[in-house]
Amino acid sequence: MQRYFLAKGDRAGAAVIVEGLPTSTYQGADGVRVELSTVYMKTWCDACKKDGYISPRGPRHAGTAENGRQRALSGDVNACGCNPPPVFQVVRTMSETIGDGDIARMSPAVARFSAEDSSEDAWHWIGFSLRDEGSYEGMRCAAHFADGSLETGAFDAQNTVSFARPNGSPCTKVEVLSDGQGWATGSATESLLSTMSFSSMGDA
Repeated sequence: MQRYFLAKGDRAGAAVIVEGLPTSTYQGADGVRVELSTVYMKTWCDACKKDGYISPRGPRHAGTAENGRQRALSGDVNACGCNPPPVFQVVRTMSETIGDGDIARMSPAVARFSAEDSSEDAWHWIGFSLRDEGSYEGMRCAAHFADGSLETGAFDAQNTVSFARPNGSPCTKVEVLSDGQGWATGSATESLLSTMSFSSMGDA
């Protein structure tokens, strides 16, 4: 699995990271330099109007930043008053790759979730990104899961959409919704889904 570094200003729905390391920065293709973040750094959520923090979820490599804490990664969640907690999902060139062998060498607490979290707090997530050029912000889609459930979501400014899940039921199908909330035509759905990539995170 590929997990991307989080930075100050990254969003998870209505939540935004408001803290980063001034001495540890990343410059994207747009030339904007942002401060990289670590777990437990401060956030703000416009949905519940509460301060929060980046709560670690899922496996990560050992090692800490200069503040002594591990890097915040895509798939971590925003700990605030929202349930389920919003999931941070970004795509940038700075990332870490975690293979099955890495997970096998990790302790269960590191491989599953933070040791400070209970198993009841462990949420799975699945996310989709459109690789096509142009903005699809606000476009809605529906994800069908193997347990029979259906969830809808909208693509954000980074052309990504994610779903937090209370169980590990896999996604079986994704469909694009038309403006009228009905299903889009098959050709439209196939065209967009051909540009889509997905990532997921859950208990190891």
